[in-house]
This record gives sequence, C-alpha cells and structure tokens, in this order.
Amino acid sequence: MTTTAKQAVSFDDDNDLLAIAAEKPKTAAAKKDKPIVYMREDEHEGISSTLKEVAELRDQAKENERRSDLLEKNLIELAKPAFVKLCNELKTNPTSFVMQGERGGSLTFTFKNAYKKIDKDRAIELATKYDKSLVTSETTLEFDAAMLKKYKAQVIALINSIELDKEDIAAGRKLVNAKQVFSLADGAINRLNEFNDQGFLYDIQPIIAITK
Repeated sequence: MTTTAKQAVSFDDDNDLLAIAAEKPKTAAAKKDKPIVYMREDEHEGISSTLKEVAELRDQAKENERRSDLLEKNLIELAKPAFVKLCNELKTNPTSFVMQGERGGSLTFTFKNAYKKIDKDRAIELATKYDKSLVTSETTLEFDAAMLKKYKAQVIALINSIELDKEDIAAGRKLVNAKQVFSLADGAINRLNEFNDQGFLYDIQPIIAITK
C-alpha cells in the first residue's frame, strides 16, 4: 500500500505558497579531499596491518556480492518456470518454495506481491493481453512553478476561475501538470492460474527474494 504525505498550505500567504511551488532543486556540494590522520605504530601497535586487512576484507566482500548477484540471477531464471509448474499442480499460489539440489544445497524462493515499475505503454499492453483489472494508475497533479507565480493572485482568490492568456494557451502551457503512474494491481501474482499462460509470470515481473 502506498501512502502520500501531504503538506498543509495556507492560501492566505503568497510567500509560503510560492516557496513550496517554486522550490529550486538542491545542487550537490563539490567534494573536498578528506584530511589524513597518521597513526603511529609505537602508539597503536598493529594499526597498519588492521587497516590493510579491513580494506582487503571489504574488497573481498564486494567481489563476493558481485559473484552472488550473478549466481542469484541464474537461479531466479530457473525458479520462475518451476514456480509456474508448482502453481499449476497445486492450483493455488504457495508464495514460496524450497529449491533443493540433487547433491545438496537448498534455498527458499519467495515470489512477492510486489512488482517492477511499468510505464503507460506497458500498462496498456498488459491490460490488452490479459485484463484491464491487472493494472492500476494513479494521477498526481502538480503546479507549474512559473505559471503559478504568474497567476498567483487568481490562484489565491479562486483557482477554478482562472482564465489563461491567449499566448499561454497557444503555447500549450498548463497551470497544473498531471503525472500518471501505472503499476500492477495488488494480488496480480495470485492470478497466475487464471490466465494459465507460461509467459504471465515473466510479464508481471514480481520481486523474487532468496533466503536460506
């Protein structure tokens, strides 16, 4: 479930309104060289070897993580058809299953009710291929900062009564911009048996977690 935090705005204060609507993006500060503190061996015995060992362990951890990510991707591709087959056999969504090797080794794969982001074209494609109820959309309205500043008097007086200048209309400028976000509907993964399509799981791309 997604919640959106809203900030209360007083339309009686022009400055507060414009400060929120026309806030400038923050720029990252330039990086500065960090100061160095030298640690003497006669004061901190073994400090050099400890620093080197920790640095090496961190490098090794990064390499292990890279290797693990690569192997996990391969396992996930094997888990997908196995999960589809299991759902068909059980006639329900077991949510997770344990993959066990013939010669040992086992991991749990959990297919979450959470999905990768999709755009409008992908939403239309999935709705057409399967069902309109498979996707949802949420529209967020945002004020255009320049237009809000230009028409602040009318906005404060009464938003619905604004009449834009002809040149603004001709230029296609809008006081309010609409941002539409598309996503898979809650419980989409539970409809795998409904569509009985091998490609359904690949189409909805649920988030898959691997645990011991």
